[in-house]
Amino acid sequence: MAFDDEARKALDARAIRALAHPLRIRILDLLDERPPLTATEISEIVGESPANCSFHLRTLAKYGFVEEAGGGTGRNRPWQRPSGSIFIDDADADPETRTAASAFHAVKREATFRKVAEWEERHHSYPGEWSKVGFTSEINTALTAAELKEVGQKIFDLVIGIHESRETPPDAERVAIYAWGFPLGRPKGES
Repeated sequence: MAFDDEARKALDARAIRALAHPLRIRILDLLDERPPLTATEISEIVGESPANCSFHLRTLAKYGFVEEAGGGTGRNRPWQRPSGSIFIDDADADPETRTAASAFHAVKREATFRKVAEWEERHHSYPGEWSKVGFTSEINTALTAAELKEVGQKIFDLVIGIHESRETPPDAERVAIYAWGFPLGRPKGES
């Protein structure tokens, strides 16, 4: 999968708004971590009712973000994430889509920072090398727009290249890799 405009799944404002909910983000994260799960199993993990989790799963399914894994009935149906990634590119979007994307990014950012804080609190409890491999990097430098795009492409290519080139080793763990690259300060010409 490429990190370019052709590989991005086009999402409309309604689909993006469906994602912009903290419990739905948590459900998607859980289905990434340990699929498949039923609404009842999810409810036990997140502390919500099975009915509420079932409602959110159906909403996510309506927009193709989750799918039934087969087997079970009612709240005991297992759900999973379909293959592929979700990309939201609102650079040239209409105002409604930009507003929805902004709401999604706010919810996703909070979920991401929660995971980072959890890692920082518990990384010493991981065995051996796993307690020492997490990293945080911040590099402030001057780049052109093309160079910044290239950095993002290289990070994406590296991680996806590893993912797609091999069977998952038995000693592998699920990991999260977050990277942001953006201009600092105000846009030129803005007061």
